[in-house]
Amino acid sequence: MKQYQDVDSKYTTSTTVKCGGEHKDLNHPKIYLHIDSQLNLEPSITCPYCNTKYILKRS
Repeated sequence: MKQYQDVDSKYTTSTTVKCGGEHKDLNHPKIYLHIDSQLNLEPSITCPYCNTKYILKRS
């Protein structure tokens, strides 16, 4: 499977995110990812298909 390197990060207020490769050339099956909000550092998760990084924005 081809991996994509230059994909932007996205901020979210939800611990569950949906990724479907919304970029023009990075379509892939829609998947749901869970961000572990208990992490001490910046909680985030990276999509295994397109490398989009979802960062939990703390309130």
